[in-house]
Amino acid sequence: PAPLLPAAALAPRAPPPMPEAVDMGVESSPETAEMPANTMTSALRSKEGAELIAGQLSCLSGPHLDAFCFELVSTFLSDLCRLSCDAFAAPVLCQLLQLPQLSPQLRRRVVMGLRGSLLKLTRDKRGCWVLQQALDCSEGVAELQDAFKEELKGKVLSCSQHLHGNFVLQKCVEALPPAAVAFIAQELKNHALVAALDVYSCRVL
Repeated sequence: PAPLLPAAALAPRAPPPMPEAVDMGVESSPETAEMPANTMTSALRSKEGAELIAGQLSCLSGPHLDAFCFELVSTFLSDLCRLSCDAFAAPVLCQLLQLPQLSPQLRRRVVMGLRGSLLKLTRDKRGCWVLQQALDCSEGVAELQDAFKEELKGKVLSCSQHLHGNFVLQKCVEALPPAAVAFIAQELKNHALVAALDVYSCRVL
């Protein structure tokens, strides 16, 4: 997300808002509700397909929504990293994670599926949206915080200096318990002056 204009060059800034759930006013229909699972991943990466799927998430309810979400998650998990960085798919993934009706089991599968790609997603314009949304979930976060420690080890300073990465680190500090972000504090402590003088790192401090 594009950073807000600072009042002063070194003034800390709040993370940008998550992309809002897409509501395209798409009416539910038998054709869209029964979209074949093997077409969903491809559809997510197109403007029209993402709008269609976002519309289904907004319009369906009850067992129909449960079945749609199950097929959607089961289909895209193997391609989750690429979809999280996609201009059309990422907002839909954020919408899915925000969906109150999404079962804890499915939400956990999505959050856990981000592991192994955390460094790439942290530095990606759209991947950082998905990570920040995942950090707001209660399901799978314990495992995710352990993965952050492993995958960002030695990379905290560079991530904090990154246009998009600094927002993910800010979210970690905000959403995770102190013990889980001690590695962030320690790595920045070792480069305190550099971090304090950097326009992005100073926000994490």
